[in-house]
Amino acid sequence: SPPAQYYALGNFSKFVRPEDVRVRTTGSVEGVRCLSFVTPEGGLLVELLNSRRSDVSVGLESGGRVVNVSLPALSITTLLWNPA
Repeated sequence: SPPAQYYALGNFSKFVRPEDVRVRTTGSVEGVRCLSFVTPEGGLLVELLNSRRSDVSVGLESGGRVVNVSLPALSITTLLWNPA
């Protein structure tokens, strides 16, 4: 629906900047889409879209660090890992 698309575009526009570089993401969870970007400062920005009608938990790993995240049903979640 247009309001949902507007919200999604607004969320991406708020966090993903033109200088960020998209990087490959591997793995999958049914109903969850994941886009990852490296920031100019070396941080990792991850956008997760849960299109399921139920909450789902996912695990993300990067550079030996792991984070487990619970995604609410029908949501967009943004994660930003700053360089250590």
